[in-house]
This record gives sequence, structure tokens and C-alpha cells, in this order.
Amino acid sequence: MKLLFALVVLHIRNIGKFFEIKWNESIDKKLIYCLRLKDSPISFKEYDGISFVRNNPYDNAYFYSTKGKFFALEFKTTIHPYMTIQRAKEDKNKMIKQHQIKGLAEVNQYKGAFGFFILDFKTNGITYAVNIDDFIGFLIKNNKKSISENDIKALSHIIVDKRLKKKHYRYDVKGFFDKAIALEDKYKGERI
Repeated sequence: MKLLFALVVLHIRNIGKFFEIKWNESIDKKLIYCLRLKDSPISFKEYDGISFVRNNPYDNAYFYSTKGKFFALEFKTTIHPYMTIQRAKEDKNKMIKQHQIKGLAEVNQYKGAFGFFILDFKTNGITYAVNIDDFIGFLIKNNKKSISENDIKALSHIIVDKRLKKKHYRYDVKGFFDKAIALEDKYKGERI
């Protein structure tokens, strides 16, 4: 049973990594630098009782050179109409983890730096970008253990443009970054 569960988790992780790879393939490398933070080499760390593995604060860091802006992104993809949230350290197997929320929030403190969740819903093919400030506002106002598409639509969000090329999507990463920069003054909180 544990092996079956591990295989299902591996498949789900592969879908997420594939989404991340396709996103990064969509980048104009002349304008945007990408640093992918390496995942732990130990697989299934949450399921083997291993507690000494480092958790990355987010998946990727980007520098948009022509604008002088920094982006930290955490990618999530699901076949469900919702994504689960880790509200307490004891909550296991949640999609959105506490250390990711904290990592994006730390980045978002700085002027010219942005922390976003990139949330991809396979149910309808829409990819949302939610700034961490808006996500934390949702957590404060709601006691929910998940965030649905309807919840996201009620928040300030950006729909990431994409187009299907034969079999896979190409994402308008530059367009998303430009939209986020245009909204920079909207985001609450003191900037350092």
C-alpha cells in the first residue's frame, strides 16, 4: 500500500515538474534569468519520516533584466477544483506548504521584488498568478483548509496567458511579469 501511495505521489510530482519545465521553456532567456532551486535528492521525505531535509522557500527565482525586477515563484498544478493548504506544521500532504508561504512573503517585502503562487487548474485549463500578499489576506479572512478557483477569482489575481502548441502550452511569462509590475503599487505592506 505504501508503495502504491508513493507511486501516485511521484506521478503527481512529475505533473508539477512538467508544468514548471514548460513554464521555463517559455522564457526569453535574453530578457529573463531563471534560477531553479534544486529539490532535495531524497524522494518522499514526508513519507519516510525524514525530518532533516531542507525545504526550499519557492521553486524558482527570476530576474527580469530590462525592468530590474526580481520574481520568486512557487508552482502548483492540480486536477481538482481546489488546492489544499498546510495551516499547521502537523498537517501533512498539503499542496501549499507553510514554508512556501513564508518564503514568498519574505521576498515580497522588498521594493522591486515579487512573490507569487502560479496555480494551474487542469479542470478548465486556466493558470492563475496570485501575489503572496493577497494569498495571506485570504488565509487571514478564511479558516479554509483549501483554496478553490472561486476563492482565487474573488482575490486580486492575474490570469497567465498561454497558447497550446501541438501538445503542450507555451506561457507568456514576460506578459505576466509586465502585468505584475504594473500592479506593484497596489500590493499592501511596507516595502524595504
